[in-house]
Parts: sequence; C-alpha cells; structure tokens
Amino acid sequence: MTSSPIFVSHVKKIMITLLRVAIASLFILAMVVAVCEWLGWPFLRAPMEAFLQNTLQRQVRVAAPFKLHLLGNVRLQAGGLWIAAPTGFKVPQLMDAKEINLALSYQDILAFKNNLPLHISALTVKSIDVNLLRHADGKATWQFNSSSSAKAPALPEIDTLHVGQGKLLMRDPLTQTDFNASFDTQEGGANKQPVSHVRAKGTLRHYAIEGQLDTAGFLPIVGANAKTLLKSVGWVKYGGVRVDFDGVVSDLFGKLNIQGKVQVKGASLAVLGVLTKVTLPTTRAFVMQGTLDKSAGVWKADIANATIGKSQLSGSFRFNTGSPIPTLDGQLNGQRFVLADLAPAFGVLTPEGEALKPPAGRIMPDRLLDLPALKNMNAHVDINIHRVDLGNAFAQPIAPFKAMLTLDKGKLSLADINAQTAQGKVNGQLSVDTHPEIPLWKADLAWDGIQLQQWIKVANKRSASKSKSKKKNKGQNQPPYFTGTLYGKASLEGNGRSTAQIFSSLDGEVSAYIRQGSISHLIIEGLGLDVAQGIGLLLGKDESLAMDCAVVNMTATNGLLIPRVALIDTPVTLVLSDGNINLNNEHLALRVTAKPKNFSPFTLRTPIHVDGSFLKPIVTVEKWPIARTILASIVLGAINPLAAILPLFDFGAKTPVTASCKQTIAVLKKEAAAQKQ
Repeated sequence: MTSSPIFVSHVKKIMITLLRVAIASLFILAMVVAVCEWLGWPFLRAPMEAFLQNTLQRQVRVAAPFKLHLLGNVRLQAGGLWIAAPTGFKVPQLMDAKEINLALSYQDILAFKNNLPLHISALTVKSIDVNLLRHADGKATWQFNSSSSAKAPALPEIDTLHVGQGKLLMRDPLTQTDFNASFDTQEGGANKQPVSHVRAKGTLRHYAIEGQLDTAGFLPIVGANAKTLLKSVGWVKYGGVRVDFDGVVSDLFGKLNIQGKVQVKGASLAVLGVLTKVTLPTTRAFVMQGTLDKSAGVWKADIANATIGKSQLSGSFRFNTGSPIPTLDGQLNGQRFVLADLAPAFGVLTPEGEALKPPAGRIMPDRLLDLPALKNMNAHVDINIHRVDLGNAFAQPIAPFKAMLTLDKGKLSLADINAQTAQGKVNGQLSVDTHPEIPLWKADLAWDGIQLQQWIKVANKRSASKSKSKKKNKGQNQPPYFTGTLYGKASLEGNGRSTAQIFSSLDGEVSAYIRQGSISHLIIEGLGLDVAQGIGLLLGKDESLAMDCAVVNMTATNGLLIPRVALIDTPVTLVLSDGNINLNNEHLALRVTAKPKNFSPFTLRTPIHVDGSFLKPIVTVEKWPIARTILASIVLGAINPLAAILPLFDFGAKTPVTASCKQTIAVLKKEAAAQKQ
C-alpha cells in the first residue's frame, strides 16, 4: 500500500515544524545561556551557598557581587567567601576572603573529585583571614565532618596567585604552636619579578617565636609539586636565639628543602635544640656560622666557626629525621675548648642561659637536667679538640682531646677518651643511662705519666729570692714546690637527675700516686709548724725533699669520701691525712698530721684540721698539743729560764714507711700493667 501524497506532505510539515521549534529552542537556550553567562549566573549564588553548606556541613556565605562563567572553564568572581568555624571554637570563622577571582578547568575539577590535589589556574584575593585551630582532643576547624581527618589540609597547586593582604592564626596544643602570621604575594602570570612576604609572631613549644621570610614568590615552593629551589632570605627569633638564613628553599609547607648560609646566635644551645628538635646541651652564649642543606628528610650542617663562651669549635653534622628514631652523626672539631664552658650543661645555668644560684651555703647546682630528652634521638659524633683549657690552676692544657660520643636509646657515653697533657695521658669513659627510674652515671678514668711541675702552675719554679741581699741572691731561683710523675685511676658511679644528686650518691674508688717526686722543704715544715726551720727557709733558700712515697686512696660510699691511705713520706717528715669529705651536705672533716724524723728546735707539732663547708672551709690547729707544749715550757722556765725552750725542740722519730703505702702502690702498678696488656 502506497502512502498518499497528502500524508507525506503533512509528515514533512510536522518534521520541519519540529526542527524549527528545536532550532528556536536551542537558539533561545543559547540566548538564555549567553545572557546568563553575560550576567554571571547571579541566581546560582544561593544554590552554591546551599551546596557548599551541605558538602562542608558548615555555614557558608558567598557575598555579592557574584559572577560565575562556565564556558571554556570555570571562572568565579565573588565579593567574598565566608566559612564558619565549628561550634566550640572561639574564633569568628574558619575563613573570610574578600574580592575573589578564581579560574580552574573542568579537568582539574574531575581530578580533584578523584582525590588528586586541587589545581587552580589563577586565584586573586584582596584579603583573606584564616583561623586554623585544633583542640587537645584532636578536633580542628579544618575538619568538615566527623569522618574527615584532623590533618592539616593539603595546599592546592596554583599557576597565578595574587594575595593583597593575608592573615593566618595557627593554634595547636598537640604541636605546641600558637602564632599569628601575615603574608602577601604577587606572582605568576604577567609578573616578571614575583615577590612574597611572610611574617609570623607567637609561641612554639613554650618559647616566643618571631620570624620573617622573603622569597621570589610562593608558587614554586609550596604545594604538592613544589620542587623549584627559590631564592629566599629570612630570620627567626626564638627564645633568645636568632637564626639568619640566606639561600634557596622549596616545598616550604611540605618536606622543606633548604640550601644556604646560616648564622645562629643566642644565650644557650639548649633553646636551639628545642626549635630544631635536636637534643643539645645547655651552654654559655654562642655564635655559629655555616651552611645548611636539607633534602629527603636529612639535614646537613657544616659549621665553619662556632664560638661558645670562650671556646672555638667547628664541625660537620648529619641529622636524619626519616629513621624511626632521629639520628645525629658527625665530627666535632675545635681549636680551643674551655672546660669551664661545660659547667652550664651540669646545672649552673637555665636552658635560657640565666645564672642559677645553688641553695644557701652550697656550691653544687641542683637544677634538674633534661635527661628525658636523651631518648628523643640517637647520635654518633667523633670529637677531636686541639686544645682543652683546664683553668687558671693548670699550666698546660689537654692537647689533643679525642673521644667518641654515642647516644643510643637513652644511654649517653663518652668513650675511647684519649687526652694528653704534660707528657702524660688520660683515658677511659663516662656514661649516663636514663633507663633506670633514677639515671645511672658512671666514670672510669685512668691517668699516667703526667709531669706535675709542668702541669700544675703552683709547682713551677718560683721567682728569684727577694731577700734584702739582692746581689747575693741575684739569679737564684727557688726550687719547685713539688715535682714528680702522677699516676692514678677513678672508678665511680652515682644516681641522680642533678649534679648535687649525682655527687651525693657517689660510690667507688679513687687512687693516685706520685713517682720520682719531690716536695718543698718549706711546705713540709709548714705542715709541722716548725717555726725555726720555716723562718730559716724563708730567709734562705728552700730545698726539695725527695718523696719516698706519695699516695692517696679514697673510697666513696653514698657520697662520703674517706681516705684509706693518704700520705707523703720524705726523709725528714711523714705527713698523714685522715677524716672524710661529705658530698651530701658539702662538709669537710680532714686532719693533716706531720711526724718529724729529725731534730727541730722551736716547733709546735700539732695536727691541722680542715673543717666547715665547701663554700667556707675553716683551717685550724689542735689547741691541746700546743697548749701542752707551752705549759711545759712555762713550768720548765720557772725552774730554769733556759729550760723553757726545751719542749719546743722536737727530736723526731724514725717513723718507718707504712706497709699500706707500698701495698697500695704495688696494687696500682699491677693494675696499670694489666691495662696495658
């Protein structure tokens, strides 16, 4: 059956009409879209607010004037964007941005929906105020629903960024951070010389912090793909420490890669350690210059010059933060280290460098040391110091001083000590173990071959005689106060969290002896209160007496030091010492007794006592032996005036060298020989 021409004609007319309607509709739709595009879809502002509020579960306001352009890519202009903070946070909002211009592609939107970092073609903001707060329970202003992470949001990637005035509040008790920052940047697009500034002020880990960073833009150094090292200059003040940096940085808010010159100065290295999360000791004021390099979680520092107190040091260090426990490796060198500069590490200063006074009447510092910090990292540092100054009492320094510092899971040791001074040497090790409830300290040291007359200043030869007869004594030098070669060892341990606690709990033994030594005759006679010979030696020339034996062996028990043997034996006098040194209450109770071996007129032989506190020792003599001598002199004087001086004559006694002296020396020799094998 064939269709009629009339039916076909009607179908054609219907099709043409439908086509015309479709074309008209499309034209009208295109016109509507064109008009809406030209107007900026202003009626979408309310739906956009609702969509953002539903997505973020937070009150959102998109301020007029509002313009949205959707052809080609997404371009948004808004008078402002305001996002509320969650309930329970005392801040006006999470974010308040004014005069926003945003451009991004549909491809970037799809990538962002697939959990990739948001890429923005261009972003211009006249001003922005952001409040990033987190409570101790982990809740944060950047959490938009119960399932979202409290981790700080990832930064977007931006091609062109203009921020006229930015403000940021960061407050996080979990990282002990509380600061305000201001920033601005003009970069990307047509900006040939981009420039960015960041300034911050607040507190970080209980110390005040303030800083500034000026860079040639932020875009190359922030975000997920920030790899370009960009010229940067900045400074940070932290708890009295100032760090100045001049170099290049990248991935500023991520892995933070750094290369450049750095200068650091402050009251104590301990504060710098808090800033960098590196365990550093309390020190005197310091200044350091060097270079800094950080990449892949590893910090490298080459310190060309470091002045700490009066010490001059240098070194090269590598700090790996990528390992389960951060590890510090390196080499500590130095031209000069002053031993007194080590005192702050044992409690004489606060970590901020302020002086601390011990309790009234005491000299040992009782400040608790930051021993728990030793568990925060491991370390292996070779120490090679050219010269260690021991103080004014010593004529020669230790030169050189070598050792290995190791920190392993809370146990700090200074091992393989090799120190040389005055033709002798000191070796051994020191350690502290923080694992016990009360940290355990140990010291095992030995010294041998030290020439006393070269090492101790008072042992040096005295100046020419200053008697009235200058011509007669011209060029005549007095002999050294004492000479000899010093040997000995110390094996001690104590428990405590402060220097005072450590010393008050000391247990162990200290021994020392002198070989081929001599001592001033004047000192010996002074110890014996020999008036006649003392005056004669002062007016004439002193002489050296050979020491047949000079040894001390002391034991320590709970901070009480008691000499088992303490004697000096010469041909004319045997000098003995006994008593104790109490480190618990810092009290002295020592007695020195001289027993003459020869005839001496006008002598008042009596023991000498050293009592009192460490801070104010008192030297006295036993009164009864003197009184007895004087009384006998008076009685005899009443009988015969010439007999009055007889009690003042000491005819001496050939006191034999005690067996304990020889025995102790023999034991020390045997132990020294065993250590050399």
